[in-house]
Amino acid sequence: MQFGVWSIRVPADDWKPAGYVPSNEHNALITTGNVTADNAIKTPQFWLLWVVLCMNVTAGIGVLETASPLIQETFSDTAMGSGRGVTAAAAAGFVGLLSLFNLLGRFFWSSASDKLGRKPTYAIYFGLGILLYALVPTLGKARSLRCLW
Repeated sequence: MQFGVWSIRVPADDWKPAGYVPSNEHNALITTGNVTADNAIKTPQFWLLWVVLCMNVTAGIGVLETASPLIQETFSDTAMGSGRGVTAAAAAGFVGLLSLFNLLGRFFWSSASDKLGRKPTYAIYFGLGILLYALVPTLGKARSLRCLW
C-alpha cells in the first residue's frame, strides 16, 4: 500500500488518456454523487458497512487461526471412533485450502459487486456469512461430515 501512496498520483482535473471517448450510456452502478470522508462517517451506511467488514475480517482471522487445531480435534481418533483422525499435515493442507479460497473469494466478490451492485453484494455476503458460520458448529456437533473421513 505504501508503494502505491508513493507512486500513484491523482491526475489533473482536465487530464484524459489518449483516445478516451466518454460513453453516453447511463450505468446504474456508477454514481455521479460525491461524499467527502468527513460526511461519509456521519452516515448510517458507513457504520453498517464498517461493522459488516469488521466482523467478517475478525471471524476470518479467527477461523484461519484455529482451523488446524479445530479440524484435528473435530475429526480426532476419539471423536470419530474409527481409529482414523486428521494428521497435522492434513490439517495444514486444510488451512492452505482455506487461505486459497480466501484469496479467490476476494476476486469473486469484487467481480460480483461490479455486476450486481454494492448493496446486493454486501447483503448476500453478510447473510451468507451468518448462515455458514452457524452451519459449521451445527454440522460439527451432528458429526454430519463423518462420512468424509
